[in-house]
Amino acid sequence: MAESIDEKVKHVKAAKQDRDHRCHAEACEVQCKPAYLMCRRHWFMVPTEIRSRVWAAYSLGQESGDASVTRGYLGVMKEAIEAVAKAEGRR
Repeated sequence: MAESIDEKVKHVKAAKQDRDHRCHAEACEVQCKPAYLMCRRHWFMVPTEIRSRVWAAYSLGQESGDASVTRGYLGVMKEAIEAVAKAEGRR
């Protein structure tokens, strides 16, 4: 059964900072929970439509190996990283 976005948000918010994990935005050194793709500042630079697709593609527990990271997630993750790079003038 597919998880709802609400279930995914609840899981990510409850996740622990249990290891070294940096924001995936280019050149960002901010530590964030492994369940987070990006730090708060960079996450909210991602256009809403792309953020929605990140949530849709995310699988509960993928950050801990409890679920597989899909090609769909990897593709939209790259879009989010690229969107932040453009917003920061890196592209």
